[in-house]
Amino acid sequence: MTKVYPNTTSELLKPVTDRHVEVLTAWRKSLLFNCHGFTVFDAKGSLLFRVDNYVAGNTGEIVLMDAAGKPLLAIRRKKLSLWDHWMVFDGETTLNPRFSVKRHVNFLNSNTLAHVTPCNIGSNSNKQVIYNIMGSYLQRYCIIYDNERHQVAEIKRKEAVGGAVFGSDIFQLVVQPDLDTDVAMSLVIVLDQMFSSRSLLRTVIAAGPLIYFPLIWLLKGIVAFVECHGSFSSRGNLLPENYSRFPPFLGRPDHLIRWD
Repeated sequence: MTKVYPNTTSELLKPVTDRHVEVLTAWRKSLLFNCHGFTVFDAKGSLLFRVDNYVAGNTGEIVLMDAAGKPLLAIRRKKLSLWDHWMVFDGETTLNPRFSVKRHVNFLNSNTLAHVTPCNIGSNSNKQVIYNIMGSYLQRYCIIYDNERHQVAEIKRKEAVGGAVFGSDIFQLVVQPDLDTDVAMSLVIVLDQMFSSRSLLRTVIAAGPLIYFPLIWLLKGIVAFVECHGSFSSRGNLLPENYSRFPPFLGRPDHLIRWD
């Protein structure tokens, strides 16, 4: 059986000195029985990070831990937010978040997934985007750029020896020297909450009326449109009975009515 991990060899930004590129292997599975989470290995195959504490129905808070179970970062969903918005805290604290991650919503630029901004209390810097995340998490190909468009991390599919490719639950996280590995992993966790299949379903359900009502209104308009045109072809110059409820946004077909 192919091994999950390879055998070969508090600021967001860190100095480049005595740092090197870290190639981590992330396994979308908890080591605990019947628990969702992540297990992350370093390049030598040693356990580096764990996420064991989020299960179905309790995804409002996720804790990233080291191999010994010590809390490193707590990721919490921001309440009363229309779109996915997550705050990241040190340890298990609930005050003074380090940074926030907000889902990017723009149908004209679907390649951008999320923005990361700092949370410095009493500073205007909390409006400045420090990282942009682009790509496709479902395809396990994402690139994290800093505000100068330098690549600081990458998520990509993991290839086994011999060219075989693992499933989407096992992938690599390549972290450049100027980004902490725990911060990079916290961004992966947020992306998983935003864009995994069950998370997308949860988002649609949460959107509720914002999606369902306009869709129902549009479908009713299409049905009325078809009914009206069917009435014109069969009734000639008579005004259809359902003309009054024809949706104005589709345009009432007055040009098809003969008034003679």
